[in-house]
Amino acid sequence: MKENTTMFHSQCTGSKRRAAIIAAGLSLLLAACSHAPKPDATPTPTATPEPTTASPSPTATTPSPTPSASMASPTPSAMASKSPEWNPTLDQAVAKEKCGQEDWNSYSWETLSGSDDVSAIAQKTYNNGFKCFMKHTLDDGSVEFLVPKDAKTFTITAGQSDYSRDTNITVTFEISDPISDKVLDTASLRLNEAKEFSIDVSSVPRLKMKALVEAAPGESRKSDISITVIWADPKFS
Repeated sequence: MKENTTMFHSQCTGSKRRAAIIAAGLSLLLAACSHAPKPDATPTPTATPEPTTASPSPTATTPSPTPSASMASPTPSAMASKSPEWNPTLDQAVAKEKCGQEDWNSYSWETLSGSDDVSAIAQKTYNNGFKCFMKHTLDDGSVEFLVPKDAKTFTITAGQSDYSRDTNITVTFEISDPISDKVLDTASLRLNEAKEFSIDVSSVPRLKMKALVEAAPGESRKSDISITVIWADPKFS
């Protein structure tokens, strides 16, 4: 009986010791935990990376459009195939013969635009062309032009000025090729009459426009007159 009591007492004592040791260990553990640094309760926000705009690479640049063939300027050869449009002026003439028979008593051609008098043929006024004063019967005068390359037609209007003093005079207007002396067209016109010439110049290198005052039967070269002959609106096309 005594042995059993002693054994029980020993077991109880051992249990208490173990309990005391465990309690002491827990106390030390709690003390250690109480002295450890506390983590910050507020979490640090993670920085959001800002979007960056990528610089365009050189290859991304849109190339400048190259002009297409339809936008190309016409070549000189293409332009040369067109017929010329040219209104020759008196200062472009390659030859001029004054109106009259004697050099000391002849008159030069003058432009219609440079004249102080109105230039009219058959009641129609003209500003482009040239004219000349005739003082005697059988007086004549001429003007010559080179035909431009690729020209096909030459047109011009001829007649006496409406302001000529003599009203019974006939003037012969003639267009010829001075190289071959071939007459291309002619017309005899009295006052208030006009003729528009149209000459094919596709094979003619040069043109001569001549005006001649006709004389009535029995009239002499010395017969005095006062008329003006006009070549108006010359044009190559």
